[in-house]
Amino acid sequence: MSPLLPLSTNIHEPQRLSLARKLILLVMFCLTQFIDTLSMSALLSAIPALEASMGMTEIQSTWVFSGFRLTFSSFLLISGRLSNVYNPKTVFIGGVSTLGILSLCAGFVYTTVPILVLRAITGIASAMTIPSALKLLVKVFPDPLKQARAVWFFAGCGAVANMGGLVVGAMFVQWVSYHWVFWFVACAAFPVALICIFMIPSQIGETAGSRKPKGAKWKSLDLVGIGVLTVSFILLIFAVTSGSTDGWKSPVVLILLIISIIMIAGFFYWETLCLRTKLPCIPPWTWFYNNFSVLFATALLPSFWWSGGYVYF
Repeated sequence: MSPLLPLSTNIHEPQRLSLARKLILLVMFCLTQFIDTLSMSALLSAIPALEASMGMTEIQSTWVFSGFRLTFSSFLLISGRLSNVYNPKTVFIGGVSTLGILSLCAGFVYTTVPILVLRAITGIASAMTIPSALKLLVKVFPDPLKQARAVWFFAGCGAVANMGGLVVGAMFVQWVSYHWVFWFVACAAFPVALICIFMIPSQIGETAGSRKPKGAKWKSLDLVGIGVLTVSFILLIFAVTSGSTDGWKSPVVLILLIISIIMIAGFFYWETLCLRTKLPCIPPWTWFYNNFSVLFATALLPSFWWSGGYVYF
């Protein structure tokens, strides 16, 4: 029984956290979800001011928002895989810190190209925080009922930021300047990163994957699968975004859509091949869990509705 003791200690480590410490971590994770979402929604109210200040065209201003969503959506899978293979505490704090630095820099930018580049990289930093925060959240609250409540609060903060970000962004633009949309995110991200460095126990993030040797960790990332799906998502989102400006009959849009769909199909085929040698990043049997496909489709409906509202806006 003695060889099992270290594993048992790591598994039950979250139960020894005080209630106050758990609640502080819950607030930090929820605040991160809030600023990630607010970084997108608040900027919608600031786009007219950005256009006037930087002399942007309509297409360029679209990519201030769409560039963030493109990289954010595309790098979520990479973030989730990194959080499984490596310590999610490192991924989370690195993502929040980078988000703060990039947002701070974006507030001092007055030209078009640098702001577009910064927004795209900021999307990658934000993507690093969501899967890692969820991984840590379920470790901090191992009890199923408390865990469900914590995840509910976490998801609810994203919904509140989605609606409230429009108001917050409009207030900054009206009363101060659009620069404070970026600086507000930085002011929230830096304290979160600093607090979590000391409040998140390193043992919470330890899993069977994180205890592997470095070489084994690198091999278990499934870089081919992640790379194929990430590129396909980038092409798909780029095509959808370009379709609204260049027209859906544009050859470039149609070609990118076809390539992205073929690559997505190729990704699922590759994942079936990975079953023979190593654990794939998205095991094929995931889609056959009880009611998973139904819940997955149902969860997408509000996102489609809200994204449609964004496009109309």
